[in-house]
Amino acid sequence: MKEKQAEPNLESLNAIKSPKTLDTTLPSPHFESVDAPNPSAVAVIALTSSFRRPAEIERLLDCICAQTVPCAAVVIADNDGESPLAELVRNYSARPGSLKTVYLPNPGNPGCGGGLKAGEELILEQFGTANYIWVLDDDAVPEPDCLEKLLEAFSQEAAGMAVPAYHSDCTGKPLLVVDPPAQRRKIKKLPYENQLAVLPPRFRVHWATGVCQLVSMEAVQKLGVHRTDFWMQGEDIEYSHRISMALGVVAVRDCIVGHSRTGNPPPPSESEHARSFLALLQNLSYMAFHIPQGLRRFLLTWALSLGRYFRTFPNHPQWLVLAWMASLAGSVQGRPAGLPPGPAIRDRVH
Repeated sequence: MKEKQAEPNLESLNAIKSPKTLDTTLPSPHFESVDAPNPSAVAVIALTSSFRRPAEIERLLDCICAQTVPCAAVVIADNDGESPLAELVRNYSARPGSLKTVYLPNPGNPGCGGGLKAGEELILEQFGTANYIWVLDDDAVPEPDCLEKLLEAFSQEAAGMAVPAYHSDCTGKPLLVVDPPAQRRKIKKLPYENQLAVLPPRFRVHWATGVCQLVSMEAVQKLGVHRTDFWMQGEDIEYSHRISMALGVVAVRDCIVGHSRTGNPPPPSESEHARSFLALLQNLSYMAFHIPQGLRRFLLTWALSLGRYFRTFPNHPQWLVLAWMASLAGSVQGRPAGLPPGPAIRDRVH
């Protein structure tokens, strides 16, 4: 029997004062599988999209293999196609007791959404009996019981996606990353221990970021795969929002997933940061005006992100103009960041 949906402790809070038609003009992905497992044994397939991050992929494979509930396979979409990932995957798959792997070259850096779409299409084609697709960022660090907790949420709630409520960076500090309904926004301002006292074990969310998302095969078959026209910075939010509108997305309070690069990589340059930020602004403005419930769920997020962009790059007035151009491309022209004029706008960052 499904548990009745728990609600947050509102007294504690008071005390603290269908998407548009997807773009189909992009080229079809090229599939090339390596050591594909027997589809009849499939239950959960892990999926990640990566671009020149072999160290992070190796760490992620170790994390997936360490889960208390085993995956049947992992699909790695390589958005470079010429990186050392192919050899790494072959060597990893050859280790005794290692996880079966599928290496999917997807060259041209089509963005995270492009890699995930290619992987999801391969899973639908080769692993039709799978129950879930576990979508992970290449720099995710799931704890050994992460998958078990997300699967448990599905056993208790009718939903199309289950996600961790928290991520942690290299410092280990938990950060509430899902978008709670309006009455729960104050929770984000509380210390972590107080948040746990207010939040129920599982709660519904409008959308969630894509570091770790367990998606039911029913959701994929009913609602489709990730969009490719977002390029990056928002394809995960749109996908979770799409599922929340139709089937529901549930967040698990006691599930925390690490999210950090390996070693000590240099931070992105100021121009790289600006280009990524511009993609986010364009995608958020697109979602605010061109998907169901967008104004209610994304207009404020876009406005806050625009203000943060202005505060981040005050010494580049020309970049501030680009922020408005990207936002107008999304809102007025109805074009996500992966479509013109998005790339041309970002190319003007020097």
